[in-house]
Amino acid sequence: MLRRVAMLGLLMGLTAPCLAAAPVPDAPPHAGMGTVTREVARYGELEQRLAAALQAHDESAVHALLDDDFDVTAAGAADSQSADDWLEVQKMVTLTRFAIRTLAVRELGTVDIVSFVLDVRGPDRAKQALPHSSFVVDVWRSADGKLLTRYVSVPRSLPPPSPQPDGRG
Repeated sequence: MLRRVAMLGLLMGLTAPCLAAAPVPDAPPHAGMGTVTREVARYGELEQRLAAALQAHDESAVHALLDDDFDVTAAGAADSQSADDWLEVQKMVTLTRFAIRTLAVRELGTVDIVSFVLDVRGPDRAKQALPHSSFVVDVWRSADGKLLTRYVSVPRSLPPPSPQPDGRG
């Protein structure tokens, strides 16, 4: 049981943009995508706010974005985690950087499905130092912008991040 909780914690910790006072992500989730829809911009901002709040250990800011019944489910896990359990795990993880890419939104009436690739990096001295990418699907209530549930998986392969413009043409 403890081993399963630790594994789920590691997965959740690595896949959720997490803790530590640290730099802002390299680029907005819609950078390099050209013109973005209103919903991609809206949820890109919400996902960035959630990530920054988790990274800064700002529980009140995190809770402001989560529905009262929020839960997280990781691929391969038998059970989901409640918001409180998820936040306890996040306290154990330190990330120095995160980036959200390939964000897409599907509007389905009262809820919106937001999917994206999350790239994270921990401090160089830690085992988390290696870059890590996850595929995240979030379900948001469209009326009030509350996150209802999160599904996380670590895919076998992902396309590499597109290079960021360096201003040198």
